[in-house]
Amino acid sequence: MKIFFITAYLGQPHGTAMSARDFARALLAVHDDVCIVSPRQENFGQSAADYSLSTPHWFKYVSKKPFSFAHPLSILTNIINQIRRWHIHRAVKGQHIIVNGWASYAYWKELAVSGYKKKSLIVRESPRHFEFQDRYEDFNVMLAELSQFDNLIFVSDRLRQEWMKNIQLASIPSFYVPNCCEEEEIAIIKTSDRQKTRERLGFAQDDFVLICPGMIEKRKGQDIILDTWPEVLDAIPHARLLVLGDGCTSWGKALATDVDGGKYGDCVSHISAQPSALEYLYASDVLLFPSRAEAMPRIILEGMALGMPIIATNIDGIPELIEDEKSGWLFTPSDTARMVNGIKFIAKYPTQTRQMAKTAEQRYRQIFSRQQQIKRVSSLLNWFKSDQKIQIY
Repeated sequence: MKIFFITAYLGQPHGTAMSARDFARALLAVHDDVCIVSPRQENFGQSAADYSLSTPHWFKYVSKKPFSFAHPLSILTNIINQIRRWHIHRAVKGQHIIVNGWASYAYWKELAVSGYKKKSLIVRESPRHFEFQDRYEDFNVMLAELSQFDNLIFVSDRLRQEWMKNIQLASIPSFYVPNCCEEEEIAIIKTSDRQKTRERLGFAQDDFVLICPGMIEKRKGQDIILDTWPEVLDAIPHARLLVLGDGCTSWGKALATDVDGGKYGDCVSHISAQPSALEYLYASDVLLFPSRAEAMPRIILEGMALGMPIIATNIDGIPELIEDEKSGWLFTPSDTARMVNGIKFIAKYPTQTRQMAKTAEQRYRQIFSRQQQIKRVSSLLNWFKSDQKIQIY
């Protein structure tokens, strides 16, 4: 049995692409006949979590571009791409296909392949994603498209249960395979001197640094902390806020411009998305994640694995990761007072904070590690091989 993993994103410095890499590694750890369809290739290494990785078969496909007789090279590129697509069409016949989330759905549709055995979609979205129309399709559009898949793979069990309440999806087999993170890189970073890392990144020794990472958009809620920042400064004068990410919508670009222009003061700064945010997380005192809609945010998994204090909203899949006041601090997006209280608590009670961070790290290792993801993917493929017709979780 061949497994075709189809992803429009691979290798880029954002959660969808990095989670695609993690899922591909898990496939290669448990299956020796994996084909990856992507615009770009990546080196996955020879092992992961003590598993040897097989070598994937690569099928390169770049999204179509309009023909332009004024640019002969673009015509040649499209012809080459059409030949590549023809090879993909031949290869997938009778095989299993896994599409890497809604972000890769348009890419999958463009391939327009047929003759496959089963197709599965990894669902990395919450229904709340569709309340922000500057980026996402209508909720009912996605619901209709989800119903066309033979299997659905959810990164959040809370959201799996919510999505499957819809009558269009109720009879589709569904699975739970949460994300993991770059444990190998984290292990290396944790051996370095944290204070020297802080100095190298420009953090003063006495700064109380809160990092708010992620694409800058309304859904991610960066405005929640920025609007309440004066309250934080009143309580913690040495607090500093780092907004890390790129503005990916007009709203987000405007907010990033405001931060860069000094609207929120000298103690709030912005840097663009980095190939890895791990060093910035390691050097910070608090991971602040005020998102309004999430499935299984990779950045929180990274914070857990690093053993750092985390304050996040209690929406969607986040409570699967963080247990309130046990392994982190949760608040509703509208309850900014509780968010500020969480920041104050972490600044005032370092002993209790360290215990919460340690609990979060242990929780990551026990439930969300790469080894656990590989085991779940192994069970998923065994289910595919058995060709069962019943629903499992």
